[in-house]
Amino acid sequence: MLKAILPLLHKKIFILLLLIVFFYAVIFSILSITRHEHFSSHGWDLALYEQIIWKYSQGEVIVSTISKKLDFGDRFRPTMLLAVPFYKLWSDTKLLLILQAVFIAISAIPIFLLAVQKTKNRFRSLIIAVSSMFFVGSQSLIMNDFHELAFLPVFIALMFLFLDRKQWVLYFLMVVFALGVREYVGFIIGVIGISLLFMKIPKKVAITTSILSFIWSIFAILVLIPQFGDSGYKGFLGNGQGFGTELLYLITNPKFLLFHALQPNVKIHTMVMSFASFGFLPLLYPPLLLPVIVHFLMRFLDLSRPYRWTYYYQYSADLAILLAIASIYANTTFEKLLSKIKLAWIRIPTSYLLLISFIFTQIITATPIKLFIHKEFFQPQTYMSNNNGMLKLIPPEASVAAQNSLAAHLGKRDQISILPYVNNAEYIAVDLHPNQDQFNFNGLTYESMKEILIKQQKNAYVEIYHQGDSYLLKKTSK
Repeated sequence: MLKAILPLLHKKIFILLLLIVFFYAVIFSILSITRHEHFSSHGWDLALYEQIIWKYSQGEVIVSTISKKLDFGDRFRPTMLLAVPFYKLWSDTKLLLILQAVFIAISAIPIFLLAVQKTKNRFRSLIIAVSSMFFVGSQSLIMNDFHELAFLPVFIALMFLFLDRKQWVLYFLMVVFALGVREYVGFIIGVIGISLLFMKIPKKVAITTSILSFIWSIFAILVLIPQFGDSGYKGFLGNGQGFGTELLYLITNPKFLLFHALQPNVKIHTMVMSFASFGFLPLLYPPLLLPVIVHFLMRFLDLSRPYRWTYYYQYSADLAILLAIASIYANTTFEKLLSKIKLAWIRIPTSYLLLISFIFTQIITATPIKLFIHKEFFQPQTYMSNNNGMLKLIPPEASVAAQNSLAAHLGKRDQISILPYVNNAEYIAVDLHPNQDQFNFNGLTYESMKEILIKQQKNAYVEIYHQGDSYLLKKTSK
């Protein structure tokens, strides 16, 4: 692989890509850390992940005091262990936020290399690579706490790069890493294996990919997670049934499946804007539409969490890479289509189509990158100094029950709970400054959070800090 990269180092466009990747990682690290410092990150999921990774870095495996489960009994994500050696070097929440931005950024490099191999056009390859990085779902993942899904794009991109180069050992190594990101990823990779049957790939490679991936996810969901956890893998249709029961229901009720795959309209909007980000080119390569469709179905059929239906949060990271790769393979089809158009004035070269689509979608969508030019996003607020003063009073070894936005700053400890769960904690931390995101209260209201303060002061806690809207209670000896 190094021999293939070295000649490109002399090419200005590749150097430009490396600069974009570097500044992307820097800018989004700054944005993510700034968001965290403004107490807009959350214990669910940042403190949850940090507590687990912190304990792994110390050679310990614990039951999370937030989820009340072993990590592998909650989600099966062994690839997340890749973060452990980095965290051991710098045990700070900011490390996780930076690591996430870096992994999304570097996923553009194998996309560029694959695009150069397939299109022989470096400018077009640059646009596709940059489009995958700046896809609104990729940006949103970085700006939404920390999630192991940030590792997935680079592994899928490397899968296809090694696949195209017929480097089978490296290809299957990337398959294994991708499968380890989350228990359900095997369904995506398995369908990719089916797609490979319609591409110029050895059938045994395609079939092995599918069988390995499907078996992995089914085994992880039906055996491993229940083995490590206290219950089976929950379903997603909101009816309280198990995963297997709900899957069978979808297969035997196609009308139900089709209706909920397309309704409400936010789902159609998400699909249209996702394809528009790549000039609708992925539609011209049917084989790779299969994993894209499965990706959408896995999100849209989750009726219990409607926020997954949008292209925000962390759920679209792998979609960006799948659409980018489909665009690369669709290049030949589109070029042939252009050659058949006799009216030159309506021809749109592929590179220009991609560039126009990239600029258009960046302008009309609420992309996090726009925060970088908003001064108010970076301005310190009074509540920040109040909260920081409060957090300094909590000993590192003490158990804490905190509201969601404060818990994100307290993950590196043995006992951390998110209110309303107190769990006999030594300290209770609350921030009631106005105009907060509702996620800061973990499903509670401003009024109910105040009620918790009043109730606990009557129960066995005394107020030891009150600055502005920041309150810290300490458990008495009663």
